[in-house]
Amino acid sequence: MDTMFVGVRIATNHSHITSAPTRGATDSRRRQFHLAMQYSWNFVQGQATCPLPCVKQVSLFMVDQLNPLSIHLGLPCGTCSRARERQLPVHLRETHSAPPPLRSAQHLMGLPGLSNANSRKVEAANRLYHFACRLLFMCFTKSILVSVENPTRSWLWGILALLVSSYNHSAFTEWFAALSRVDFHACMHGSERNKATRLLSSPGLYDELAIQCSNDHPHKPWFVVSTGSKLEFARALEAEYPRLLCTRMAACLKNVADSRQLRLGPNLSSSQAARQAWGVQVAKSKPLIPEFKDFYYSDSQFSQAGYKLLATPHPGANQTELPTTSELASTEQSDQTKRPRRTFKYGGAVETRGVFR
Repeated sequence: MDTMFVGVRIATNHSHITSAPTRGATDSRRRQFHLAMQYSWNFVQGQATCPLPCVKQVSLFMVDQLNPLSIHLGLPCGTCSRARERQLPVHLRETHSAPPPLRSAQHLMGLPGLSNANSRKVEAANRLYHFACRLLFMCFTKSILVSVENPTRSWLWGILALLVSSYNHSAFTEWFAALSRVDFHACMHGSERNKATRLLSSPGLYDELAIQCSNDHPHKPWFVVSTGSKLEFARALEAEYPRLLCTRMAACLKNVADSRQLRLGPNLSSSQAARQAWGVQVAKSKPLIPEFKDFYYSDSQFSQAGYKLLATPHPGANQTELPTTSELASTEQSDQTKRPRRTFKYGGAVETRGVFR
């Protein structure tokens, strides 16, 4: 049985779907999660060129169709950051204002009296957190392994608990409460700073990653510097997962796949892996969303709703994927091992539920 580890990363201005390196049992330990498909959009005067609801539908559709082994959510923590509670260095206080707190233990969904700009930030983040909870519920109902990443002290953990309880589903609440809280310092997994991080994950999935800083190595400073009218925070540089952390997470997923006797796909060469990382489909990679739900081969032509003619045994026929006669002749000269098609090939349409045409 083939499987693919799928991670859905959600942020306030983009959402993309990644697949962990499942192509090869050995090479997978050395690869980062590979970008397989990306949906992004730009906000222009408050209008999104690719609406967020569309991206949400695509994400839910993919999870439902793929039934993946694992889902990972790297949720935005900007509005949940406890670093907002800290004061700026003394030399910056006269010329800059510190980012204000946007949430508290009493007001997890947003403090009252926020400015219009900050209120919009909180509302956008809250919409994504509601959607993340929908994904968590899907993982619960479909028995999919799950993990959520955020800083250890982030307000997100309280927000998720609040949203889960709003479902009034006792089994879902118990499932969420049983998730493991894997706390570690990012410097122990390849980061240059000792960022305190938490993975809320399925029990036993990432437990071995819980490592606190050993204090036997240097760290880069947590600086705040002025860049004209703006401030640059070192914590923003820690948003990207270190390569070592990705490799170790992939190894944990591979261990689960091995324990379940799930067969992984063929090995990818370094060039194929690089192309896949940029979102370019390679020959050995299966599509994340299949264009057709099944294929039908017939000795004669037929017409049936929901099926599209993909190829015929007659080169050059209309609506066929086969090459022309001249192209076929040149192909036969260069590849004598390819067998001629003797049947009609049809593809059955996937039920898209309004997501695709």
